[in-house]
Amino acid sequence: MKKLVLVAAAFVAAVAVYVGVTLPPRPIRLSAPTDGTIPGIIHVHTNRSDGLSGPDDIAAAAERIRKAGGRDLSPIHTVSTSTGTVAKNMFFVGPSGERVELMQIVSGEF
Repeated sequence: MKKLVLVAAAFVAAVAVYVGVTLPPRPIRLSAPTDGTIPGIIHVHTNRSDGLSGPDDIAAAAERIRKAGGRDLSPIHTVSTSTGTVAKNMFFVGPSGERVELMQIVSGEF
């Protein structure tokens, strides 16, 4: 009987350690911005539409996201609209858990 109690106690301790180790970290609370932006969402446009930077800057931005600890959520997708616009986009989870979308207009109008 004593052996059974020790085995049960060891099992309960092992489960408790497993649960404690695999729990996700606490969320980081950010203060609300006052400039009208939506926290946690980053959306980039190139100068092919209404953005300020060229497509090479988006490739560099993707690399910076990866180097900062972000991870890919999707590969690069090429999408087309019914009006003939072709765009490439890619989604990431940033190093702090924020969602990031990179988009490049390849051809057509924005």
